[in-house]
Amino acid sequence: MQSLIQKKIIDLFDGNEWQSQRRYLTRRRDRQPFMSASVIAILSRCRNLHPALTAQIDACRTHLPQYQQGHLVYFWPVVNGMSRMPNALVLGRFKLFAADPDADTVCLQQLALN
Repeated sequence: MQSLIQKKIIDLFDGNEWQSQRRYLTRRRDRQPFMSASVIAILSRCRNLHPALTAQIDACRTHLPQYQQGHLVYFWPVVNGMSRMPNALVLGRFKLFAADPDADTVCLQQLALN
């Protein structure tokens, strides 16, 4: 039973991140650190994890710093020093519309990484 649950958890990872989606008219993958960091912080407290799940957690943990610049963590991936909403419309690509680093995100990511 435990191994079946862990297999299902592994399937919920999408590459190096936990699956999350944003929905407008259609569903789009939403690359952001909140979900991944939350899941990693919870799972890292568990014992007797399957080696495949441990490997997935480590891959996700290695991937999280792409949202970071220095000690600050941004909601979306950092591209050329600026937080960029993935799959954004044209306006989402300008600095005026970039999300600033958030204290909650920084704290949550530090819990996941440390």
